[in-house]
Amino acid sequence: MTPFKQLTILSATVLLIIGLAACQPSSQRDSVRKSDLVGTKWQLTKLTYQSDVIEFSEDIAPLLEFRDDLVGGNSGCNTYRSGWQLGQDGKFGLSGPIAQTRKGCLDTIMQVENQYIEVFSNAHTIVLSDSTLIMSSTEGELIFADAK
Repeated sequence: MTPFKQLTILSATVLLIIGLAACQPSSQRDSVRKSDLVGTKWQLTKLTYQSDVIEFSEDIAPLLEFRDDLVGGNSGCNTYRSGWQLGQDGKFGLSGPIAQTRKGCLDTIMQVENQYIEVFSNAHTIVLSDSTLIMSSTEGELIFADAK
């Protein structure tokens, strides 16, 4: 086999491996990319706040939607939004303060909402695995299901 043919086969193999890696589902990638999140919608299924699992009903479960430069949704009673960023190292962060409506709701709903917002506003780690999104901060963890 000539050196040219060897190089051609090697190049084709490398391109095939790169192409296959790009087609892997996000659960098999090392880090989340912004393009994995933009246009997705999520509903909170589990809220852990200061090591306690917080109970809430599905009808007040916070919603989260990612857009190009904004992230937000409904936090149980009020709506919220903020700018967001995803670093090259995969670290999640808000790029500004959270803007939030100020409706009054039952104390139990407001408590869940406040705990959710506290964990969300300090989230720094984000993991995407198939139809589950997990955000973590020093205050707790948010687990979402795909809300297509």
